Amino acid sequence: MIRARALAYAAMPRRPAVSCLLLALLALLACAEASGPAVRVHDRRLLIAGTEDGAIVVDLDWRGIIRRSGPRFLVQGPSAENARGSVLSVGRLASEQLVMTGLDVESGLELWRLALADGATPVSVDGVQLGATLMAVNPSRPEVFLSRAFQNGVGGVAGFDYQRQRITRFFGPVSQRLRAVVGTPAAPGAHEGCLVLGLDSQIQGNTRGFLHRVCGSSYAARDSVLLPLPSRTVLQMELTADGQDLIVMTNLELLRYDAATLALELRADRPQAAPFFQSGATGRLIIPDVGSDIVASSGIIYILDANLELASIVDLRVLPFGERPLGILGAEESADRKWLYIVGGIRPDGPLYGPEKTHVVVVSQETGTVADVVRLDTYGGGKPILVP
Repeated sequence: MIRARALAYAAMPRRPAVSCLLLALLALLACAEASGPAVRVHDRRLLIAGTEDGAIVVDLDWRGIIRRSGPRFLVQGPSAENARGSVLSVGRLASEQLVMTGLDVESGLELWRLALADGATPVSVDGVQLGATLMAVNPSRPEVFLSRAFQNGVGGVAGFDYQRQRITRFFGPVSQRLRAVVGTPAAPGAHEGCLVLGLDSQIQGNTRGFLHRVCGSSYAARDSVLLPLPSRTVLQMELTADGQDLIVMTNLELLRYDAATLALELRADRPQAAPFFQSGATGRLIIPDVGSDIVASSGIIYILDANLELASIVDLRVLPFGERPLGILGAEESADRKWLYIVGGIRPDGPLYGPEKTHVVVVSQETGTVADVVRLDTYGGGKPILVP
């Protein structure tokens, strides 16, 4: 009887080893790299530099950080995106060393790093002591302009080639009342690119702001224009994405200048006393109430078009108090203007109403409602950059 059953089993058709096949498939899936959700709502990720985890890449569909690189800053300094596919960022490490780093925009990976100061001792390159209170990039070549630099005891702005790590030029002496710097692209008669400086002076209690445009290597050979009254002080200055114009925020107004001639083209009232973030995707200005040293952000955000006219208002006060950002670190919008991305948070060494971990508030501009809040387990950061 037993032998008959054995013969019958041997005569049955053999079936594939299903369990072995499933195990092999599971092993392949475990080794495969995740490519994201099957349906993506956001076609770009966000690169946020200057966090305590370094530069982070945030996938809004995955709702979290997918990559970390670069130095971890305890104190964040200035940052600037160049037109050559990288972003430069300055900050102080736990070792008290002040460093400048270059990050690849597409990958978020660190390309290079340079020490600017070791504690209170500045680093010297080619006889120039480097500083970085303000920073601007040259759109036409690998050059960054660093303020509070010194050459032979004279304070000014140093041009620095970050690929060859050499000083390219030095402008000085520059007043301590320097408020903003912007690099402008090469043009006929200015093949190396130029630097625009926003300063002000005070004579008998009367403050007047002005702009200097300097090309070549001589600070004496510069063009200058006064700010139109009633504006008296430069607070912020940015180059438009096409490199043609300068957007200047004063104590009262928004001004648009031709970058090559400093001819005033447009002026408009400033909607609120707050810095602006220029969208790299659309060129529009996003002006949020970022909060102050003593008062948290109200959540009011103005968006202005290329003509500095009001395009829309976003009100985050509709969120419960615990979900509304206490401070706003940066802002960007999608190329189709469908989504507005607000980076919120308060660093541990910030205002007393903090700290608050960094997070991204995703606003649907079609409905004006908050679609998502992506919370990140880190502190700090700045203006986000859209990356593939």
